[in-house]
Amino acid sequence: DGLTDRTYNDPAWDIRGLDGTRIPDEELPFRQVLDSGEPVEAVRHSVVRPDGERRILEVTGTPLFDDTGALEGAVFALTDVTGQFEYERELERYETFVEASSDMVSVVDENGTITYESPVVREVLGYEPEELVGRSAFEFIHPDDVEAVEEYFVQNIEESERVHRIEVRFRDSDGEWQWVELRARVELDTPAIEGVIVNSSDITERKAYERRLSTLHDATRRIIDAESKRAVAEIAVEAARELLDFSLPSVWYPPDDRTGLAL
Repeated sequence: DGLTDRTYNDPAWDIRGLDGTRIPDEELPFRQVLDSGEPVEAVRHSVVRPDGERRILEVTGTPLFDDTGALEGAVFALTDVTGQFEYERELERYETFVEASSDMVSVVDENGTITYESPVVREVLGYEPEELVGRSAFEFIHPDDVEAVEEYFVQNIEESERVHRIEVRFRDSDGEWQWVELRARVELDTPAIEGVIVNSSDITERKAYERRLSTLHDATRRIIDAESKRAVAEIAVEAARELLDFSLPSVWYPPDDRTGLAL
């Protein structure tokens, strides 16, 4: 009743666009309907309430005409969409961050179903993001790693604490297993997310390097302990095949007179 019998611009509301700039009177949805006789739908702007709080309103207006077709007024519906607007802004900021990240970023629900996948998955695993949405993340995990991943997610969700990284094998679009490092953060209560954010880094090359280094260390230890030339040769051949991917690795020794080489 504080507004009854007062005009739409009395008192002079501090009405601004969503970017914070003041909206001229002739561009306000109320004035547009009255001047043009045309409806407006879902126009958003901000307004300051009497208590000083700025809110976001969504305005829809419909002109009213008398029997002669003359404009005699308008009906407006104003909806407070501040919460929705803040949610959309938060989602936009999150999506901008995700698209700029070099990691794969996934959102999964508490059952492990993928609800969002970032575009980076194309480069790393060869999938289109929409191929993964709606599917269980566990179906792409190596069978030997599933139990560890399940325990990892249970600890994150039920205990609501950040767990350190976990390394798992993930099947790519060609059916090959790629190593990724997962870091999960629970955001089930965040309206813009409502899930668990999983950052995944491709560590396939690092794991291959670690495997080669381990093989080299193991071969060196075994050679030191070897009791014959033949044993040394067998260890060297095995290491060369695994480290260098040689199909026919061989070891040649010089004879006593050192005039040549013998297998």
